[in-house]
Amino acid sequence: LVINSSLVTREPKRKDVTVVKVAATDIANEMGNVRVANMVALGAVIGSTGVVTAESLLEALRKNLPAHRQNLLPLNKEAIEKGRDAVKK
Repeated sequence: LVINSSLVTREPKRKDVTVVKVAATDIANEMGNVRVANMVALGAVIGSTGVVTAESLLEALRKNLPAHRQNLLPLNKEAIEKGRDAVKK
C-alpha cells in the first residue's frame, strides 16, 4: 500500500499489508509540477518492491506517450527517480 504522506496522515488499520509512505505531493511541488505526484508514487512502488526497473518503466512511457507528450519524459524520469530514492533512504 503506497500512501501519499503529503495528504494522508492516518495510519492504516490493516496489518496484513506492507505500507510504503512517500511525500509524493510535496516532492512534486518541489519539482514545480504537482501533476507528477503520481509518478513520484510510482517511483516509490518500484523502489520498495523492485517489481520493475525505472529503465523499463521509462521505456514503456516512451513507447506509449503520444508524440506531443514526449517532452514530458525528462520530468517523469526525475519524478520516478525521486520517488524511488525517497523510499530507499
